[in-house]
Amino acid sequence: MDMMNNAGTIESRLEELLKKQEKQLKITRLSGFAVLTLAVALIIACVILVPKAVSTMHQMEVLAEEASALMENANNTLEGIDEMSAEIKTAADGINGLVEDNSSVLTESMTKLNSIDFEGLNKAITDLGAVVEPMAKFFGKFK
Repeated sequence: MDMMNNAGTIESRLEELLKKQEKQLKITRLSGFAVLTLAVALIIACVILVPKAVSTMHQMEVLAEEASALMENANNTLEGIDEMSAEIKTAADGINGLVEDNSSVLTESMTKLNSIDFEGLNKAITDLGAVVEPMAKFFGKFK
């Protein structure tokens, strides 16, 4: 009886072991299916996202090059403005020097013009006209 009892126990243990293995097989199949699904999703994501990421990085590279070119252009423009402002300062200094150099000549000329006796000059012109007019009439008769 001990043997039968023992055989019954072995049989029940084998049945339990079989049930556990069936459960583990289901869990393994589900895990495999989940891993396969995850791998497929990852491959699809890579197929979709990697080209977009590469395209975005290329666009960023192009934008960086354009920004670099714009910065270089801005620097060149600023250098041109610096040169132009230096030239304007030089020209302004030249004009100031010209005004300073000629201010004494202009002052002297104005002083000389103010010293002219315009009334006396007008009287002399009138007197000259009075003398020349009879002579013009006299010479006009010989024409």
